[in-house]
Amino acid sequence: AVIRAVSRLVHQLKEVMSRQILIEAQIIEVSLSDAYSYGIDWTALRRSFSSGTRVESASWALGKGLVLSGVHGAFSLAATLNALRTFGDAKIVSNPSIRAKHGKPALISVGTSISYKKSVTTTTSASTTTTEESTDVEVSTVFDGLILGLVPFIEENGGITLLINPIKSDVDPDSIVPVSVTSNSADSISLPKVSIKEISTTIGVHSGDVIFLGGLIDRKRQTEEKGVPFLSSIPLLGYLFKNESMRDETRELVIVLRVQGV
Repeated sequence: AVIRAVSRLVHQLKEVMSRQILIEAQIIEVSLSDAYSYGIDWTALRRSFSSGTRVESASWALGKGLVLSGVHGAFSLAATLNALRTFGDAKIVSNPSIRAKHGKPALISVGTSISYKKSVTTTTSASTTTTEESTDVEVSTVFDGLILGLVPFIEENGGITLLINPIKSDVDPDSIVPVSVTSNSADSISLPKVSIKEISTTIGVHSGDVIFLGGLIDRKRQTEEKGVPFLSSIPLLGYLFKNESMRDETRELVIVLRVQGV
């Protein structure tokens, strides 16, 4: 009896650990219009979905979002973009998919690893006749983009608790340019300046539900150049026919996740 009980327990444990889900992600960047410079109006977005879809609000320390239930058939990316374009210019950054097992971390990475010169070491060795100098350069990398960590907990009744942890890393491109730290210009190194925003939240869903995550907002000052066609490109004199202006741009990164049991 004890052996049967242990065998049954092992079988149940294997069954639980073998449960997995498919997560379809859509990473969308919205350049917010002036009317929505403080972020997407989630109440207005909620009203844009069909009456046959149950929509629940979600919130966390950094922002807000939505959970859509009762979404039938293929979820329309075009409809999602159209809804988000109410708030500004929306474009798809990436749309990866990943399978995740019960209790096991899954990772989605969208971005670029930037190499930079971290340190320079110069060694001088002298003999009775010659002097030799060697230089060792240490190169490192810094990530610019989005890392999305996911851990699903899949219940026997089909319920799914999803731990979501997106981290947005923005590297200042000017900080990658090498700067001299000694009188010798060959000893120049880079001092990357990285801005990090992070969300950590836990949401309960069912297979077929769609999650909208917002709150990852960046504000940057952009230089805009306008000029008279052809005349503004004339060497030396072109500056007379163009002007530059500064414009504040606000962007919000929206993460859309569709969860499917497999």
